[in-house]
Amino acid sequence: MDDPLKNNPTRTGGPLISLARRLQNKTGKLSLWIILASILLTVILIGLFYLYLPLGVDWRDTYQPSTLELLRGHSPYDIVPFVNPPWILLPLIPLAILPDKLGCAIWAVLSLYAYGYVAFKFGAKPLALLALIFSYPVLFDLFYGQIDALIILGFLMPPGIGIFLFWPNPKLGLESRFFGPSKHGGRNNFAAW
Repeated sequence: MDDPLKNNPTRTGGPLISLARRLQNKTGKLSLWIILASILLTVILIGLFYLYLPLGVDWRDTYQPSTLELLRGHSPYDIVPFVNPPWILLPLIPLAILPDKLGCAIWAVLSLYAYGYVAFKFGAKPLALLALIFSYPVLFDLFYGQIDALIILGFLMPPGIGIFLFWPNPKLGLESRFFGPSKHGGRNNFAAW
């Protein structure tokens, strides 16, 4: 049987195989298994969230309808509870066109991954990562279908881009800029602006 990870100039294998090749060069043979296990875990989590997580009120009443209004060429502010800047809806477009329960379940899984990824990038150990994932604020975010996970990704962006993600929740953004970890040679993030 032909190994899809071998360098074969006649067959690219698509983005998944390309990612596996890059990871294989860095970490060895387990990369493909890690990718496949991650995909399986994602599908299982989406299924569990779809079946057992109630449809998030904020997703149902605010973010999905506002995104659909934006796609129709109308103002997202026609949806009464929407008060965020319109660019925050752009990453939600692929999920908003799905059935509401499925879009909310996928958003919950992506939110969970975003929290975990940001915590990992800031050096969280496995126990701290579990504590974060099962903390009240994260569970609240998943339960209600909020977009705080998208805002949290602003921690990993350069200040000029991160501010656009922080804008919907300026309190969170301002706190992170004053008290967040430094990425700019010993200065806090606020000083880098």
